[in-house]
Amino acid sequence: MFDFLLLFILLVFIVTSIMARYIRNKYTYDTGHRYPPINNTHKWVNRILILFIALSVIGAFVFSYAAENYILICIILIIIQNGFSAYMEYKHEREENDYMISLVWMTASLVILVGFMIFTLPTKTVDDVLQDYETFNPELIEQLEIENDAWKEEEMMYSRKTYLEDKKLIDEILSELSQVEVRNSLFGFDKRDSHYGLYIRESEFYYIAVYEDYLSIDFEDYKVVGDNDLYRMLEEIEIDWE
Repeated sequence: MFDFLLLFILLVFIVTSIMARYIRNKYTYDTGHRYPPINNTHKWVNRILILFIALSVIGAFVFSYAAENYILICIILIIIQNGFSAYMEYKHEREENDYMISLVWMTASLVILVGFMIFTLPTKTVDDVLQDYETFNPELIEQLEIENDAWKEEEMMYSRKTYLEDKKLIDEILSELSQVEVRNSLFGFDKRDSHYGLYIRESEFYYIAVYEDYLSIDFEDYKVVGDNDLYRMLEEIEIDWE
């Protein structure tokens, strides 16, 4: 998913760069004052916005569990920065037409914002995700292998597994799994965290890793929206571990 978004942003950037270059060559005038700031107000507002943009980028790396939120803030700040530059250039140096270029970059930022929201914000249930797996049929699953890895900080405390053949319990677990709400996770998360691995062997093999805040379905990562009742259920049910 991250690769598709990155390709989309790159495409928008290339198209916008071509448009900005065309506008600069055809409509703007080189008067020696090519780049901001226009005045002190423009300079300080730009500096403040750049500071907050930098903090948003840092926050996306430091707080990876909320990276999408920080990137969303970053894009919005870039839109504001380009919009403010366009306003200042139009108000104070309209004859140079540089505001047109800032408007183009602001529009590009808006397009990226919409694309980012389409990629990351929609929620769906695991049942919706599993619809893409045509051979997945919970009714035919008669055995469920569960592996539990417990981590503390970056050290694995223990690893255990079991094989469930209780059809009623298997159906309850799969039913709870199907109702978990998720959204696409653009960035990976630290796999060195306590989780339950569900190994489903039907006509095909499926692996689902259940973390408290994430799910990984056949190694495609999803962020859990709201409470993860499945994780809580796996924590509370009595299982005879090997």
